Amino acid sequence: MHNRLILILTFVVVLSSAVWSGERPGWETSRIIGSPEAPKPFSVQRVYPKLQFNQPVELMAVPQSNKMMLLEVTGKLFVFENDDKCAKADLVADFKPLIEKFRRAYGFALHPDFANNRQLFLAYAGDPVARPDGSRLSRFIVSESEPFRVDLGSEEVLLTWPSGGHNGCAIRFDSKGLLYFSAGDGAKPFPPDEYDVSQDLSDLRSSICRIDVDHPSKGRSYSIPPENPFVNVPGARGEIFAYGFRNPWRFTIVPDTDQILCGDVGWELWEMIFDVKSGGNYGWSIFEGPQAIRRDIQQGPTPVELPLVAYPHSLGQSVTGGQVYRGKKIPELEGVYLYGDYVTGLLWGLRHEGKQVTWNPVLAETGIPIITFAETPENETLVVGYDGGIYELVRNQVVGLTDEFPRKLSTTGLFRNTQDMVPQTGVRPYDISSASWQGEATSEFLIAVPGQQTIQTARLQRAWQYPAGTVFVKTIFLGDTRVETQLLHFDGINWQPYSYLWNDKQTDADLVGADGIEKQIKHESADGRVLTTSWKVQNRAQCRSCHGRQNGGAVGF
Repeated sequence: MHNRLILILTFVVVLSSAVWSGERPGWETSRIIGSPEAPKPFSVQRVYPKLQFNQPVELMAVPQSNKMMLLEVTGKLFVFENDDKCAKADLVADFKPLIEKFRRAYGFALHPDFANNRQLFLAYAGDPVARPDGSRLSRFIVSESEPFRVDLGSEEVLLTWPSGGHNGCAIRFDSKGLLYFSAGDGAKPFPPDEYDVSQDLSDLRSSICRIDVDHPSKGRSYSIPPENPFVNVPGARGEIFAYGFRNPWRFTIVPDTDQILCGDVGWELWEMIFDVKSGGNYGWSIFEGPQAIRRDIQQGPTPVELPLVAYPHSLGQSVTGGQVYRGKKIPELEGVYLYGDYVTGLLWGLRHEGKQVTWNPVLAETGIPIITFAETPENETLVVGYDGGIYELVRNQVVGLTDEFPRKLSTTGLFRNTQDMVPQTGVRPYDISSASWQGEATSEFLIAVPGQQTIQTARLQRAWQYPAGTVFVKTIFLGDTRVETQLLHFDGINWQPYSYLWNDKQTDADLVGADGIEKQIKHESADGRVLTTSWKVQNRAQCRSCHGRQNGGAVGF
C-alpha cells in the first residue's frame, strides 16, 4: 500500500489570545474568491452519496450485473447497487480471521467468468515483518444466491511471498483470462530495497506476475504460461512477467490491446508511470525513475526501461495508477489514461505514442486521497478516495475569477492596516502551544471565519467542519522582519494554499506563483548582526501534501 503517510503534528492545540464578551464580531470583508490561475478543466463529484466506507482500497463492477463490489483495507468486502440512490452496502465477507495478525487487504478481482464460476481472488497480508508466507494470493467462491456471501472455508491459497512494507497487490485479468498480480519490494521506506530483491528473479517481490488460474499444474493450483519471459531462465520464478518495481500499487490492463500501464510509488524524488512489457526491467533499485540510486546490486538479465512519466515530489508524492477512459459522458477523454496522486489529490490525463508522451496535463485538483480507480458497468471511470467516498470526473463548472483574486495581501480583506498587521474585525489571533521547529524563524497565526458562521466540532480533530470561506493565516518572521504570509483558504471543497512574500519596505506582500520562489532576505539577528538568509517559498503542491482536506487544512489548529 502507499507508505508515504502524512506526518500530523498531533501535539499542537489552539490557545485563544483574545476574549470577547457577548457575540463575537463577524468577518465581513473577505475578498478571497476564485483562484489566481485558470481552473482545471475537470473536477470530481460524489457518487453513491449515501454510502460511506472505511478506508476503501479496491472497487470493481460485478460482471453481468448492475452491482459494485468494494474492499476495505480492514478486510471487509461489500456489494451495493450501481445507483446514486443506493443507501446500503451489504457485507459479503470479513477476511480478517484468515490469518494470524491480519494486517491489510490490498486488492481483489473477479474472474472474467464470475457469473458462472463465482471465483473471487484476494491479495492480503498478515504480520508487517518479513514473514516468509505473510502475503497471500487466494481464491474464494462467492454464493450464487443473494445477498452474496463468501465461504471463507473455500479459500485456496495460490501463492505466498514475504510480507513487509510495500505490497503492491493489484490483481487484473487480461483478454485471454490470465491473471496478473503485483508485489512490491516488501521494504520499509528506508533504506531503499532493504532486502535486495528488486533485480532478483528468484523472488516474487518487486514484480508483476502472470499465471493461469484455470489450468492447474502438478503441485500447483495454477499453471505458468509457457510464453512467460523467464520460464527457461535458471533460478528464476517463472511466474514473473516484469520486474524492477518499488511498489506497483495499481496497474490496468487495457481491454482489447492488453497493454499494461502501471503506477509505481517512488522513493525520495520521483513517481512513475510505466508501459509494462513482457520481460521488462523497470529499474528499481538501481534507478528511481530517471535517477540513479544504487550501484551495489547486480542488474537483472534485461535492460532497464525508462518510465513513460516521472513526476517530481514537488508535484505529488505517491502515485496511484488508474484507468483508460472508456465512458460516454466525457467523449473528449476517450482513450486517455487517467491517474492520480494519493498525497496531493492531483489527477492527470495521458496520451502517448509508443514511448513518446504527447499529452499529459493536470485535469483536476480533486483534494481527495486517491487510492484506486474503477469502472461502472457502463465503463464510466470512478475515483476512489481513501477518505471513504467514491467520485466521478465531471467538467468543471467553476468560473475562475482570476482577475478578481487578490494579488497583494492588503487586498485580501484580512487586515485593517496591513503595514502594521492590524487584523480586520472578526479576524481572530491564536497561538500554538507546542510549535514546530522553524530554525531562527517565528510565526504569528490568525483565523477568519466568514460572518457569524461557526466551526462544527466533533471528537476527532479531522472531523471538524469548517464553513466555506474560512481562512487560516500564518506570518513568518526572521527576527523582526516579516518574510512570508501563508493563507489556507477553504473553498467549500478543498483547502487552497497561497503564499504572499513581503516587500523590502515591509509595507505589503505580493502573491507568489504556484511554482514558489526563492529570495535573499536581509534581517537582524537576536545579537544585532545583519544576516542574509536564502528563503524558499514552497510550491503549492508541497503545501497541499500536508494541508489537504483529509488532514483538516490547518493541521496545527
